[in-house]
Amino acid sequence: MLCKNIYSTKITDKVTDKQLLIIKLIRQNKFISASQMANEVGISKRKIIDNLNKLKEGNIVKRVGSAKGGHWEIVDE
Repeated sequence: MLCKNIYSTKITDKVTDKQLLIIKLIRQNKFISASQMANEVGISKRKIIDNLNKLKEGNIVKRVGSAKGGHWEIVDE
């Protein structure tokens, strides 16, 4: 299966720079928490959650499993 380039036109048309950073972090660690993402991106946990919800609505990322024991996946990778 081919990996999509994080900066492909398809993705960059749909997401913000902060959301691109979130996608990059998920690619690096699928078990990363919203709090860890907030520290890495430099925005609040609430804003991370808002951005994750937008990415989920756009069918770009999905959560697999429970909130504590689950992980993130990039859709169609």
